[in-house]
Amino acid sequence: MPRLFCLRSLAISNIGHALVDFVKFAEAYGAYGQRMERPEEIKPALQRALEANWPAVIEVVVDREADASMGTSLDKIVEYEPLPDNVAVA
Repeated sequence: MPRLFCLRSLAISNIGHALVDFVKFAEAYGAYGQRMERPEEIKPALQRALEANWPAVIEVVVDREADASMGTSLDKIVEYEPLPDNVAVA
């Protein structure tokens, strides 16, 4: 199972659907947790997490085939650019 550690975050690919319930795991430790599968759910979930002013775990399910890479090397990283609110996200 490929793993990537970055600062204090852990990214795991291809873990299957029921291996770990990250929301329940977060709640067991007193954190806010939410899982989402649609792009329109992300912004409200992040707002709720910020309003909670408490540790949070936001699990975002993405298509396994989607290209989510930030670039091919550190000097080629593609920075995040927010989309305007009126742009539809596929």
